[in-house]
Amino acid sequence: MPRPKKGHSPWVSTCQILEELNITKTHLYRLRQELFIQNKHWRDVSLPSSRRPSYRWHLPNCQKALTRPEVGVARDSDKLPGMPSHEPCP
Repeated sequence: MPRPKKGHSPWVSTCQILEELNITKTHLYRLRQELFIQNKHWRDVSLPSSRRPSYRWHLPNCQKALTRPEVGVARDSDKLPGMPSHEPCP
């Protein structure tokens, strides 16, 4: 697992975590609900007055959680036919 460069935070945006893990937003949402732990794997950095949450993801912790043999991660290539791939990040 690559370590973040010195001076770089291990906390990354949703766009970055989708690209690093090669998963869809739907899969990431499911992982947040079922596997990832708030403040260990993800955190909401939005302002209290915000209408929508803004998440940051701890890349090394997320990668570690997904490399456990009993968890694994379904890659986009494992999707059923007709399932949309994740949208490109802006």
